[in-house]
Amino acid sequence: MILIILLTLLPNFQSEFQKLKVGEPVSKAFAINYLEVDPSQYGEGENYEVRFKPEFGTSELPALVYNYNNGTCDEDYLVIFNKDGSTQSRMKVFARCDHDLRVATYKIWSFEIEPEESLIYLSVRGKKVKDASKIDQNGRIIGSKNILQLETESFEYLEVYAVSNDGSINQLSF
Repeated sequence: MILIILLTLLPNFQSEFQKLKVGEPVSKAFAINYLEVDPSQYGEGENYEVRFKPEFGTSELPALVYNYNNGTCDEDYLVIFNKDGSTQSRMKVFARCDHDLRVATYKIWSFEIEPEESLIYLSVRGKKVKDASKIDQNGRIIGSKNILQLETESFEYLEVYAVSNDGSINQLSF
């Protein structure tokens, strides 16, 4: 009897997923139950918004790209769900954050998804302090200078991932 009551109280994943609209906030119930958001943090200066809902050619599992913004970082995550709403795969695909100038590396992530081919292209670019002797083992700059005051070098690389039939995300190597 108690199990039946609990099952009727749990939100139906498929129904909740269908309600998600691109460009609109993710509901609190969906964020807590399916995106694993801490209930005490939802709405406290943090925003969750649906970016888009890709349909991968190799998988019939529901997928969602959502944006998380806490005022310091703007991040997008791709989540592929099992049919019951549990998470099959999760991947950060975009990040742009206010940078702590004492950290020796700065990165910006961007992505492109090709749902028909079930491919994800992740582009990472940034700057890093050129002289490794000015960086401690935690990646922070030694002394009183910051990344703007030291010689840096730019970097950029591309990673390609494939979404398999079971919804797992695997990096491809070339």
